[in-house]
Amino acid sequence: MAAAAPPSKKGPAAPEITLRPFQLSDVDYLLAWMGDDRVSHYTAWDTLASREEALDYLKNTILPHPCFRAVCVGGRPVGYVSVRPRTGTKRCRGRGSCSFAREYWGREIAPAAVRAMAAEAFREFPELERVEALVDVENAGAHRVMEKAGFVREGVHRRFYVRKGRLWDMSKDTYIEGQVEGTRAIAGSKKLATKNLEEQSMAKTKPWNRDRRSKHNWQHRRDPWIEKA
Repeated sequence: MAAAAPPSKKGPAAPEITLRPFQLSDVDYLLAWMGDDRVSHYTAWDTLASREEALDYLKNTILPHPCFRAVCVGGRPVGYVSVRPRTGTKRCRGRGSCSFAREYWGREIAPAAVRAMAAEAFREFPELERVEALVDVENAGAHRVMEKAGFVREGVHRRFYVRKGRLWDMSKDTYIEGQVEGTRAIAGSKKLATKNLEEQSMAKTKPWNRDRRSKHNWQHRRDPWIEKA
């Protein structure tokens, strides 16, 4: 008789998640975490105080949004992820955000949902090249989520927001389309992986850059680091 396998030292597997558009019937789930002061502490939105406020937020903020998804575990919404594509000369960028019910923190749900949302956004919006997230520098949990999801910190905006009675310093974390695949393609060599990504980027022919390859039009232009409000 075969010997029993030794018990695994790994923790329990992360629950399977799905992403879907929100529905008005999700109002009570939404209120469950957006009505929690600990969840909203580092967010730009204020704690929802009633079911009516949650319904108003669903109708006027979530449903009109171009890419705002419920993160579901067992069919039940336990958080959200979103990406809003920008316009004009910044249309290659999307601004990402997320929030999760407190009982699901630290269970690998958030990194998986953020990765899935980034992948969906790149499929949904052909001009998108990068997803950016602004994270309060004091929010250690959110920084761990971004890192596990594959985002890279590019810098810190000092005194960037005035919200909830204080000044906020915000880090900018970014996810570039294809960065994970490009890095894995040449394992063990960061220099070659970076070169590979640059070649992939130059080879792409997206709608917004087909005629912008000249040194004056494309290669020598850089966006300002601090964006205008």
